[in-house]
Amino acid sequence: MASSPYRPTLFAFYLFANVAGALLVFSLCHNIAELARQEERGYYDSVDGVTFFCSTVPIFLIFGFVNVLWMIKALIDAFKRRDFRALTAMGIVFTVWAADLLATRLDTRLPT
Repeated sequence: MASSPYRPTLFAFYLFANVAGALLVFSLCHNIAELARQEERGYYDSVDGVTFFCSTVPIFLIFGFVNVLWMIKALIDAFKRRDFRALTAMGIVFTVWAADLLATRLDTRLPT
């Protein structure tokens, strides 16, 4: 088994940045939903949609690009070096984002 240069700081930064991004998306969506609840609306209007789009799309694009790059790195590590640590990190990050999107969906339900 070939030795691979393992950088725990890159691994930790990747995980921390994605968790921070997921929490930021949750916070932004929670604020939009909370404003609609305070106004006692049972629906989201077009301003809420624009606010959601303008605040979360840049985050999704940045982290989507970073995660695609990490996926390429993980596949190269897995096939060439037989090192699966990057795949493990990618699995953890995908789990974090899935949990974040589920929590956001459940948190942003408005009473009808």
